[in-house]
Amino acid sequence: CPSIAFQCGYGACVDRTSLCDGVSNCADGSDEQHSSCTKPTTHGNCKSDEYRCDSGRCIDGTLLCDGLKDCDDGSDETYSHCNNF
Repeated sequence: CPSIAFQCGYGACVDRTSLCDGVSNCADGSDEQHSSCTKPTTHGNCKSDEYRCDSGRCIDGTLLCDGLKDCDDGSDETYSHCNNF
């Protein structure tokens, strides 16, 4: 794999940015079981000023309920999240 990629346990290459993002991009899940992955906290693997999408991806907290789907699963714009804004 090139230096910008992570090699899955079975040999496939995925973008290094997908490492420890809460979404299994490797069929064997090795991108989420890597030694550099931290245990989830209150915000998952996201920083305290970020929002963790239902898919596991982290986005800037200011993007929550802004009328645009910034999470790939759209969870940042759901009624249950935005009703209290």
